[in-house]
Amino acid sequence: MLRFASIFGFLAAASFGMTTVCSAATPISNDQHFHGLVNGRHANAVVYVVCPGPVWQGRTGHPTGKQVFSVKEVSAGGGFTGNVGGGIFARFGTNPHSSGVLFTTYDTPQPIPTAWTVPCGGTGTVIFQPEPIVSGSGRSTGKPHPDVVGVTYENIAV
Repeated sequence: MLRFASIFGFLAAASFGMTTVCSAATPISNDQHFHGLVNGRHANAVVYVVCPGPVWQGRTGHPTGKQVFSVKEVSAGGGFTGNVGGGIFARFGTNPHSSGVLFTTYDTPQPIPTAWTVPCGGTGTVIFQPEPIVSGSGRSTGKPHPDVVGVTYENIAV
C-alpha cells in the first residue's frame, strides 16, 4: 500500500507540474510587434482548398479543415499594435468582407473557418490587423499597422 501511495503521489506531482507548464497565453497589449502565422508559417504559407471539377480564373472554394491562424509576439518587425492593443483580426485579403478571426492572446491557434471562400489556386494574402478592442493607455511608440502573410492556395480536389 505504501508503494501505491508513493506512485500515486509521484503521478499527482507530475500532472501538477504539467499543468504549471501549460500556463495561460500572453495577452495582446499595447506597443507590441507581432507576426501572423498561417498553418504555422510566416512566409511561404499554403492554404489547402477544396474545388472539385474544373478550375478557372476567379473560381472560389472552401479551405479544408484542420488549418489554423495564430499570432506570435516578436521583438521587432511584422505588425505593430500601437496604442490600440487588445486584439488582432486575421482575414484573407481576397475576402475583405469576412468577419475575421479574433485573437486576444499570442500563441493560441484558431481554426481557419471552412465556411469562408477563397481562390481555388494562385496566391494571396492573410492580413493580421490590430484592432481597438481595448482602449490604449500611456503613450504609444508608433502607429498600429498590420502584418501581411503571403499564401499560396492549393486545390486538393484535382
